[in-house]
Amino acid sequence: MAKVHGDRMHHILKLTPMPAPGMGVRKKIYSDLDVLQMDPDEYINHYNHERTHQGKRCQGRTPMQTFIDGKQYFAQKNLDNLAA
Repeated sequence: MAKVHGDRMHHILKLTPMPAPGMGVRKKIYSDLDVLQMDPDEYINHYNHERTHQGKRCQGRTPMQTFIDGKQYFAQKNLDNLAA
């Protein structure tokens, strides 16, 4: 299952421009890996913490807000103790 998530993330990063205006990761020349890593890190932070979630039941929240609210819901319902 991890491969599916990795493939999807790669597809999203490949098709979506990075937050820097008009500069996708494929149009830059990077001096080293640390500088290269900054673009995906900024994009993932934006993706999870700033853009609103487009899911059916997310009600305009960010993915991180949806995740945190879900954790609180599971704690209230004591769903953490369910057997898998």
